[in-house]
Amino acid sequence: MSFSGNDPLSHFWFDRGPPLAMGKSSGGSGCRGGGRGPAVKTVKTCSKPTSSNTSKSTGLKAKTSSPKPTSSQVNRANQLNPCHAAFHQSRGLPPTAAQKAAQTSSKSASSKPSQDTNRANQRNPFHPAFWKSRNIEPGKVEMVYHGTSKDAAQAILKKGFNPSKDGLLGKGVYVTTDRSKAQAFAGDDGRILRAAANLGHVQTVDARAARKYGFSETAWHKTHDSAYVPQGEGVARPEHCVKDPARVIPLGVQQTLAGVGHNLCDRV
Repeated sequence: MSFSGNDPLSHFWFDRGPPLAMGKSSGGSGCRGGGRGPAVKTVKTCSKPTSSNTSKSTGLKAKTSSPKPTSSQVNRANQLNPCHAAFHQSRGLPPTAAQKAAQTSSKSASSKPSQDTNRANQRNPFHPAFWKSRNIEPGKVEMVYHGTSKDAAQAILKKGFNPSKDGLLGKGVYVTTDRSKAQAFAGDDGRILRAAANLGHVQTVDARAARKYGFSETAWHKTHDSAYVPQGEGVARPEHCVKDPARVIPLGVQQTLAGVGHNLCDRV
């Protein structure tokens, strides 16, 4: 193809160079000349996203789960560890001194809390372990009071109760759950003892006949651990009589001054 100087397109191609011969495209045959060639199709291919691409685009780390070792694998690892007792046991060797000390300390550490708890329970009169350690059958434990003189209160606090030889309910330790009754027995210069009483098997007694005719109700001694007289049945205020003095544990002593109790000494 030639261009003359008068041809208006000659200046166009002079600035841009001569037209190129277009080769064949996938869409059809090419052409030569000043017209535009056919459009070339662009094919985009999409690749399947990989886990790394996904994690980069989302900003999240891919979770990798490691298998949990089995017990046999753990045992095998221990048997290959010279610092583990399983290493020596698998070879018929006695454990080292350090391993023995570690085993002893671990056993003592695990058993120490239970031993401390048992000791504390054995010192607590309101816990069954206290009475079991003394070969006494656990039973209902009440906070009771006993009114007496100053010297007698101190002796009881140190050595325990001695049973009365006689009384409305016969031989035994007389106590009450009504503090005002103990205060009446103590008087203004006496003392009030606080105590924990394991009443055991209790026999309720109507002592009106015994009070009226002046005799003691003692039949309960053969079958029960203590006797109880309710208010109005021979006494103005309730009263207990415990056959075995070992069932009554003194806890503390109080002084009575003009009808007011003041703590002097506590044992528990």
